[in-house]
Amino acid sequence: MDYSSSKLHAQDEIDLLRKSYSSEYCMHPENTCSGQIVRAHVISKYMLKKISVNSQVYCPPNSQQYYRFNLRDEPIDLQLRGINQATTFTGFCQKHDTELFSSFENSTLELKDEHIFLLAYRAANSALFGQTSKTEYYDIKRKQLRNPRKYQYLYEYSKSGILDLATLKKSMDIMLINSDYSSLNYKYIVFKSIPEFFVCGVTLPFMDFSGKDLLGQNEINNDSIALPSISFSLLPYGNKGVAIFSWLSDDNRPSKIVKTLLRLRRQQIPNAILRYAFSLYDTIAINPIWWNNLHPIYKQLVLHKLGDFNPELNQGSIIDDGWKIVDWQIEEIGGNFP
Repeated sequence: MDYSSSKLHAQDEIDLLRKSYSSEYCMHPENTCSGQIVRAHVISKYMLKKISVNSQVYCPPNSQQYYRFNLRDEPIDLQLRGINQATTFTGFCQKHDTELFSSFENSTLELKDEHIFLLAYRAANSALFGQTSKTEYYDIKRKQLRNPRKYQYLYEYSKSGILDLATLKKSMDIMLINSDYSSLNYKYIVFKSIPEFFVCGVTLPFMDFSGKDLLGQNEINNDSIALPSISFSLLPYGNKGVAIFSWLSDDNRPSKIVKTLLRLRRQQIPNAILRYAFSLYDTIAINPIWWNNLHPIYKQLVLHKLGDFNPELNQGSIIDDGWKIVDWQIEEIGGNFP
């Protein structure tokens, strides 16, 4: 294939990725939408302003940018993104985005059941939205190719992730409609300063902080079983910071992640959270000044975790590696879970 043909093929691939991730629909459980679909922030614009420089933050590459890095055989790098676009997805209409999240969208987050539930609810919807887009992309690729084995596997694996997230969303939709958050367990850790990066997302609890596997291989390989999820946020809390873990009370395995984290010495917890965040989540916003001044070795450690992004394979990356990149001081540990 000549160079011009290679460029054309690459552009076709980028166009397909763009199309697969460009869906717009409202994920609210009640069909009472009004107004246009908006770019709903997973991490609110009000929060992003606290770490932005010239209204920009660093974020991991999106799917199209990942493809370009891989095409050029280059290591991935963070991308500057404006706070109007950073950590957004087109999964809510104007009405429901405003109704659901305005209580902490433009003011200080409160550590109460409703706010913690809504953080987890938005993260779960964003994760399901992204997983659905990814599965649609793999579905198209497996039908295009003569030898689709790779994309057939990715499609099946990604489709099982939709089951996990759709099951979680169904339970949370009921909680939302009934305003009943009693089945949501959570634990939070308040830091004395605002973290240099923010995170918000949902993942499966494959492994705890002691290195113990929490999910059996039979469960992972069984596409008919919905696996439990854990939501994690690292956000500003006034002029402090807070890490929040939350999960539904019908399965106790996510709680083991929190329990093993809190068994660490207090001075170990901040860097354990950093490893956990960059290994297992991709909705991340980073202070540009902090990142630009970070030691190159630390940058490579962080980018390595992001570059190998795969929640199932990356669980081992949360184990203590001896590196101390952040130094947040813990002020308080609380929640509704002992």
